[in-house]
Amino acid sequence: YWMGFLHRLTGGRTADAIEHCRVASRIADAGGLDDVYAYSESCLCQVLATAGELREAIDSGKRALGIFEAARNAWWSCRTLWHLASAALYLGQWQESIAYCQRALEHGRAVADSRLMAVAWLRLGAAHVHRGEWETGVLYCNEAARLTHTDFDAAMLRVNRGYGLVR
Repeated sequence: YWMGFLHRLTGGRTADAIEHCRVASRIADAGGLDDVYAYSESCLCQVLATAGELREAIDSGKRALGIFEAARNAWWSCRTLWHLASAALYLGQWQESIAYCQRALEHGRAVADSRLMAVAWLRLGAAHVHRGEWETGVLYCNEAARLTHTDFDAAMLRVNRGYGLVR
């Protein structure tokens, strides 16, 4: 699954990335390796979403999320919820995207992790901006800014907040 994730991240062919993740999922499922299966399905969710296979992305994300939440794995639950939120956003499923973001925020709060909360606020802001609720979206982006510590998150924040301000 890491080959699939990294393949997509570094500009490799999308079809290859998807296949790597699917093979990893099949092997992990056949071997009863629930944690590896969940990681594979989460990475598959992300790769499928970037490939535009949004409904499939949501299906794989939901499979992963059930396992991560049962194991109380907040970090991977949040990561998977972020991918689910993006796929729902791309489908125009505003309420679902917002619900995934709120759920990620709850996980972040439960473990008092400022990065998990910052990214949840950022994605929540993005969902509201894309939905047309610009003021709310910008407010949520401002909340994310208060918690953001990484350059990547700060850049994503500027993009989403800027889009909301322009709108």
